[in-house]
Formats: sequence, C-alpha cells, structure tokens
Amino acid sequence: MEFSPADGTIINQWSLLDLLDPYKIGYDSLGGFWNTTFPEFEQGTRDWAHGNAVIHDPSDNSIIASLRHQDAVVKFSRETGQIVWILGTHDNWDPVQFGSFLLNPVGDDFLFQYHQHAPEITDEGTIVLYDNGNYKATPFDPKLPATENFSRAVEYSINEDTKEVTQVWEFGEFDDPVRYAPFIGDADTQPLTGNVLITHGGVTTDAEGIPSDSIPTSKTSVYLIEVTHTTPGEKVFELSIVDTTPETANGWTTYRSERLPSLYP
Repeated sequence: MEFSPADGTIINQWSLLDLLDPYKIGYDSLGGFWNTTFPEFEQGTRDWAHGNAVIHDPSDNSIIASLRHQDAVVKFSRETGQIVWILGTHDNWDPVQFGSFLLNPVGDDFLFQYHQHAPEITDEGTIVLYDNGNYKATPFDPKLPATENFSRAVEYSINEDTKEVTQVWEFGEFDDPVRYAPFIGDADTQPLTGNVLITHGGVTTDAEGIPSDSIPTSKTSVYLIEVTHTTPGEKVFELSIVDTTPETANGWTTYRSERLPSLYP
C-alpha cells in the first residue's frame, strides 16, 4: 500500500494474492503467525507471503517486495501492477503463468536465496539482501538441517532484458565459523567505504548450543559484522550480543542495524 504521509490518503495498493499464485506453498507458508493479530478468523490465518520489506526503484518507477515464505523477491510496475521479474528458486512456480518472469541463474557458484530479508538497490544497480537460507529447499524436497546450514549477505546483478541473474558477491558461506539465523537479518552497503554491514539478527541454538530451526524454543543471539566488498571479504568490525545466563530460554535479537556516520564514521 502507498499512502500520503500528510493525511493518510491511499494512493496505490496492490494485492499479492492477485499478482501471484495464492495456492503456491512454501515451507512455513501455512503457519498461523497472524492468529493472535486477527483472532476474528475462526479458521485461523495462513502466513502465505510473510512480506518483510518493500522498496521503490526510481530507475523505472517499480516496486520490489521481499516475500519470505515464497522464497522470492518480486519486482512489479508501480503504475500497472504487472510483474517485471521474480528472483528465487523456480521450484513450484507454474511455468506457463510465471516462467517468463523467473530470473535464470548464470554461473556455477550461484545460489538462490531462501527466507530472505532486507533487499536494497546499490549505486551500481545490483540487489544486496540478507539470505537467511532456511532449509535451502521448497516443498516437498527434504529440508537441509540447521546443523548443516548457513546464512549470508549476497549481491545479485540482474539483466532484465535477458531475464538472467548473476551472483556477484557473497559473504557467509565460507565464514569461520558460519552463522545461521533462521529469522530476521539485514545487509547494508556502506556509502563511504563500500563495505557491507551484515546483521545475523536471530542466531538460534538449542540448550547445548547446537544450531536449531525451532525459533520459539531456541536461545537467540546476535552477530553483527562489517566486511569489505571483496572476494573473499575481510572483517573490519564484529560484535556479538549473547545472553550467557544458562537458565534463560530466549536471549537477544536485532531486526536491522545501521551505521550512523555522525557517531561512527
């Protein structure tokens, strides 16, 4: 929805259920995340999209939306509402209806994102986002266990004419140790240095410190890291926020993080 900040007048609104296939499922898309918010729905709710970010692309007056439970980042025209492209695994999309919008990966080292957060457009026109990496699979393929998984920041270059996407940079897959945050997170390019600030905002482990996908019952912690935009990236800043009290079940989370030049240039 687009509205005027002056008086709240609705200027534009787009229904993703009309734009996409409302019957396409992904892992977690049938969950009842919104049940407590909308208790009036006796049959319960379904967290089909779990949209977690929306940005405007001024280069062509389009909208880019991140849909966590569809494992997709979707670009559509602000004026017409027509889809421009879909960034994400091709699994479970109707090839007749959506095949022409699905971006085709280029390169042997390419990985699609899963359950992503916080896409942003860089000065070079690429897309940087936080790839949580949940399961690295879609129904009904087997899920990758949390103990074998990782989260990362990733940068994609998109050719809209050929509908191709190239992975041009990433940090996280080969970090030591790797971090896995199955929910929330952020990746921001820094305008003064070109570095990337990565927020592993919801690192989850069980009582033994083993990575876990069970968010409600896990202990959570935060790992912030700033790295150079090189391959491989070099760490220039890191901060861990951990609750060391053994009897606590939860811990700390960070949805997003920002570097403030006025405080830390």
